[in-house]
Amino acid sequence: MRADNAKETGNQTAAGLGYLTVTAKDTNVRPLPLIQSAVEPVAKLNPGETAVILDKVAESNSYEWVRGPFTSEQLLSSLNGKTTNSLPSVISSLEVAERGPSGRALTVKANGQVLDVRYPDMYRSAFNGLPSTLFDIEPTGSYTVLSANGATTSVSGGQTVAVISASGKGNVKGAGTVVLNGDGKARALENSSGFKFTGKGFGHGLGMSQWGAKGMADEGYDYKQILEHYYRNTIITKD
Repeated sequence: MRADNAKETGNQTAAGLGYLTVTAKDTNVRPLPLIQSAVEPVAKLNPGETAVILDKVAESNSYEWVRGPFTSEQLLSSLNGKTTNSLPSVISSLEVAERGPSGRALTVKANGQVLDVRYPDMYRSAFNGLPSTLFDIEPTGSYTVLSANGATTSVSGGQTVAVISASGKGNVKGAGTVVLNGDGKARALENSSGFKFTGKGFGHGLGMSQWGAKGMADEGYDYKQILEHYYRNTIITKD
């Protein structure tokens, strides 16, 4: 939700999350901090209605962006024909397994198996057109609980979870449950399994902005000056 369509009330939930009051009519609640004309809002709120603030983030832009969440079916459709190995029937886990010196994804695994692409930049188109390969992947339909004895348990959105509250033990449905991590970050567990991509950058990661180079050319810089600006401490020679 856009921040200029609401105001914080100053009140908090028992977990320390703040409340906001909506100030504009038909305020869209979107799945991402991004205006997508082809994607329907999750809900619409009107003046006087309140909501809990799970997080405050910048609007997705060319430098810091968010895409998804994509379901297993959507990812498999996008991956079709872009990998040299066979795809699983369902993607239950997805992770960046190897990164280059700049942090960009070099290898991505689905269900523990490498998704082989001809070159790493193909992961951009393979995952529904990501702006760059400098990304992290977050599962939206599950979370992992670390117990006091060090054991881990995975909880999915379709499960009913036993919890211990101040009033005693009770059960909650996984989907829609708000979970907090150790840093106090909150998110709501979704009903279906999916994967959200958060990243930075816009392009191939080669270090030169095409629009920046055009701007320098328009101001009269020649190709050597432009290249030396973007690639410092280099010497340009003719073979």
